Amino acid sequence: MPPAYAALVLAVGTFWAGVIAVVVEMVAMQLVTKLLASDHGTQLSSGASQEYTGTVEPRRIVYGQVLLSGLNVIPPWCHGLNNDMLDQVYALAGHEMDSLGDCYSNQEKIPSASITAITGSANDGLVTTGTFANKLWIRRATGASTDTVDSILYAAWPLSWTASHVGTGVAKLYLQYKFDQTVYSGGKSEIRVIGKGKKLYDPRLDTSPGAHPTNPTYMRFSTNPALAIVDQYLADHPDLPKDLRQKVLQARDDLERTVRIRSKYADIRG
Repeated sequence: MPPAYAALVLAVGTFWAGVIAVVVEMVAMQLVTKLLASDHGTQLSSGASQEYTGTVEPRRIVYGQVLLSGLNVIPPWCHGLNNDMLDQVYALAGHEMDSLGDCYSNQEKIPSASITAITGSANDGLVTTGTFANKLWIRRATGASTDTVDSILYAAWPLSWTASHVGTGVAKLYLQYKFDQTVYSGGKSEIRVIGKGKKLYDPRLDTSPGAHPTNPTYMRFSTNPALAIVDQYLADHPDLPKDLRQKVLQARDDLERTVRIRSKYADIRG
């Protein structure tokens, strides 16, 4: 082929590769935007900072840094010599969270420095300063694979809360209140925590974009909305209705196709 024709073919191929990449990317982004805006979206509602109860609640997905409460996992359990101890467990998110920090009891801030570290003792999570000192225990668990059974609940309720109740993959708060007519004159306080949400796959950290989307090595906490959209593409969403789940899977295929096309386009340009 004459050099002039070869240059023309290469130029045309480069042009159309770029057009295809842009079109595929636009279609994929439009699909996921509609998904996130639908009634079945997994975005947090305005009531994320309020505890709630239910039996068929969807698994919550948390992106970015949020002040939140959670779903009651157990009914109110009381124990102690005079039933003066109340236990609660909140499920905060249906996945591991990056970290759980300062807490609030009603409107009073409880800094992490005022919450006793988890060591397996009866003082795990004990609040040591402020209004709720020695009257409230807050034990935080991110849902990591290293989570273990909560020792205080296990000791108090060995038949109901067994060694198997670890909750790996679910971020949670274990709460305990010691009855005090002065501290809890208005009833049990509502506990909230500042949490950093789901760790997100970042293709910029990978050996090549899209190569290892499920490898934790290439995941990090981020408030970048683009990475949250990518996470929606990559998730399996087993709890979604079948028709909506198919749309998510199709969007994921579009994303993978976009990555491949853009990679080839970059090779041509190079």
